[in-house]
Amino acid sequence: MSAYYSTLSGWMIPLFRAMTAQGIEFEQAVQVCQLDHLKQQQDVSEPQCRVAIQELTDLLHYCNNKSPQRDFLLRVTEHFHPCVFHALGYAMLSSSSLFDALQRIVKYNQAVSNSNTLHLEQNSSNIELTMQVQHYQQTKRPVIDTIGIELYFTTVVHIARQILGPEWTPEKVYFEFAKPHTNTSLLGQFFNCPIEYKAANNGMVISQDSAHMPSISGDAEVAHLHDKMFDEFLFRVNKEFIGNIVHYEIRKRLPQGAPTQTELAKVLGLSLRNLQRRLNEQGTCYKTILENIRRKLTMEYLEHPHLSVTEIGYLVGFANVGNFNRAFKRWTGQTPSEYRATSIVYRPNAIEQATI
Repeated sequence: MSAYYSTLSGWMIPLFRAMTAQGIEFEQAVQVCQLDHLKQQQDVSEPQCRVAIQELTDLLHYCNNKSPQRDFLLRVTEHFHPCVFHALGYAMLSSSSLFDALQRIVKYNQAVSNSNTLHLEQNSSNIELTMQVQHYQQTKRPVIDTIGIELYFTTVVHIARQILGPEWTPEKVYFEFAKPHTNTSLLGQFFNCPIEYKAANNGMVISQDSAHMPSISGDAEVAHLHDKMFDEFLFRVNKEFIGNIVHYEIRKRLPQGAPTQTELAKVLGLSLRNLQRRLNEQGTCYKTILENIRRKLTMEYLEHPHLSVTEIGYLVGFANVGNFNRAFKRWTGQTPSEYRATSIVYRPNAIEQATI
């Protein structure tokens, strides 16, 4: 049986708005594309709704052919706002930096869509966000075609400009497909950077300086709260992703001390071996999830000057400050106090109290 590739239906909201702005009739579009189940635009407004990738692709192509300059994906990008992804979108906007937001995009990517895999890699000068597209089992064709891949990366750039300002540009964008025969000048103007075609993968290059520049809308507490909300959302509607469930349960229990694998398995109604196997199938393990949560929360809490290093250690589940200091030095090469003194820039909107 072929896999069912889908995405959060929030993508349909900017698409509908772009159709209205371009004078494209919604009812006619869904009829031509045989999407009768989308007769009501409000049908896709609920957070847990999903839409098939093929349906979204068909609608994009139909609308692009109706668009005078064949630039419909840019019109969709104009109408995109991260809030269409609900709590995840607000968490991205309140991220402390673009790199922080990209980490969230990568972490929650499989919940947004199972059509691709994202990777975030960095070297001394640049950061690269790459996308590996899934292929249909029988036909071997990519699940996301040219217009969908272009839309994804224009949207990421659009989000980056909301975080860092409208003048921000990546260093380079690259695609694995050949350069389209249609006019690509508008896409080039949008990215405002070199575009490479027939690359080994799809992705974009971002300078380290801009990736770590403080966000104009950064608020660690708001991001933290919306992370929790999205974790709870995933727990309710995406229970097949065992990694997300484990993440949610660990995070909920950390202030009382890190739960053991055995305790988590019992909570989830699984044997310890079954829990370990299912995490391994998703390319992760309990130790990795715990370590990532602790590191992420620690970096957020360090931005709150009223929290002492000892308090932060307890909040992320360490029994004593010595263990916390050793873990943090493993992560960064510094103690928490050294890192706070040299790397943290406090913003005026820093919170007065932390909420777990």
